[in-house]
Parts: sequence; C-alpha cells; structure tokens
Amino acid sequence: MDLDPKTDLKLERSIHAPRALIWECWTRPEHIPQFFVPRPHRVTACEIDLRVGDRFNTTFEVDGKQIHNPGVYLEIIPGKKLVFTDGYSKDWRPSETPFMTAIVLLEDASPGVTSYTAIVRLPTPETRETHEDMGFFEGWGTMVTQLEDYAAGLGRWTRRQGGFLARGGPLPTRGRGDPARAIGRRAPFGGRDRSGPA
Repeated sequence: MDLDPKTDLKLERSIHAPRALIWECWTRPEHIPQFFVPRPHRVTACEIDLRVGDRFNTTFEVDGKQIHNPGVYLEIIPGKKLVFTDGYSKDWRPSETPFMTAIVLLEDASPGVTSYTAIVRLPTPETRETHEDMGFFEGWGTMVTQLEDYAAGLGRWTRRQGGFLARGGPLPTRGRGDPARAIGRRAPFGGRDRSGPA
C-alpha cells in the first residue's frame, strides 16, 4: 500500500493473539469499548453494521465530555482489512467536519501472533502534524496494548461454526454466555473483573 508521508501516519506492531480473534475484537460492538481509546478515557457507546457504506459509530468520554464519532466502513476484507472514515455517516451523508480515514491490516506473523498495521490518512500536512503532535503513536500504541491485553483474556475461546467453544464445551455468543461477559465482567468500560463467568 502506498503511503504519503505528508498526510499519512502508520503504526506497526506484533500482537500475541490469533488474527481471527483480533478481527473479532475489531468487528463486534461489545469488544470495542475494551480497547478503542487509551484509558482513562472510555468508549460509552458503539454501533457496528459490518457492511461497506454502513455504520461504525462510537461515542467517547474524554475528560467528562461526550464526543460522538459517526462513521462508515469503506472497505472490508474479512479477517484481513478494515477501512473506515468519519468523512461520511450512514447512507453516504458527508460529515461537516471530516477528520480521517483509518485502515487496519491484519496478517498471520506466526502461529498465535498477528502482524498489525494501523494507517491513518489525513486531509492535509497540517492535520497530519496536528494528529501526530496530539499523540498518534502513543495513543494508537496504547490502544494496541489494550487490545492485546483484552484479547489475551479472550484467548482461551476459539471461534468455530459461528459460535465460541470453551474448554468446557460450547457456549452461545449472545446473552449471558457471551465470551465478552464470561471472560471478564466489565467494570464500566475500564478494566476487567476476572472473577469468573457471569
């Protein structure tokens, strides 16, 4: 993928979790609040309709202020690539204040390890510089660390035939048996309570 150093930012990491699990975390709304903004900030709402042109909406709480981020998916290659932007909302309605397009790329690095690349494309060199100065590498780096930690908690679950299998047998993927609840009850979008299944 061609990058423009004047307007693009790129972060690469290896994550010690299977690619399918990282994809799951990025594409299910119950997982997004666990990693998508650096703590102590938090995601208070997330809507995902995983289709090109459909919504990827989040709401952040930053220093007590609610920040709404409507967006859409531009490209989806299952298990490998997500492209989303805040330049549009559902039904291709243009944003009044577009900021960026983000690209998340996942590849198998080795068994149980994912090569993770995040690219942020910004409209001008000035907005790129502002985003970098605001802490792109620290913020997105922290987000990847949070994702890896969260995925480690989910790691004993494996995806199979549309549901999850645990060591003890099959569990449904919705309701009380959802792995996101069973692995870690959520202290409101912060850390995880590892005391056991809900």
